[in-house]
Amino acid sequence: MVQTRRRDEGGTGAILVILVVLLLVAQLPRVLGQPGYLGCYEDSKDDRALGGPSWKDVIEQSWEWCIHSCVSYQYMGLEFGNECFCGRNVDYGRHGSRSGCTMACEGNSSETCGGRNRIEVYRGET
Repeated sequence: MVQTRRRDEGGTGAILVILVVLLLVAQLPRVLGQPGYLGCYEDSKDDRALGGPSWKDVIEQSWEWCIHSCVSYQYMGLEFGNECFCGRNVDYGRHGSRSGCTMACEGNSSETCGGRNRIEVYRGET
């Protein structure tokens, strides 16, 4: 007996569906927000949420630039549109979670870089 296979069973169609799903999953961090984003938190000049080194850059400031600048730290944060902070401390949210991280990054106005006494915190790759 000769078996015939219907055109819509498995084969190329199934492979195409699997590839599309894999591509969509790979893009989820972009669709859902920046990679490693942890939230917006209150910050204090007297007791910084992230206690490591910091930089101020009005030309390059963006979340990509800050993550690159803090590559050896577990956490990084953006504040006031042009400030980048690094840190290893896990208590970055000790001043409280807040809204108000709406200030545009000076290096990329399509991104936000915290606000006045508001820091957007990201988790790094280390």
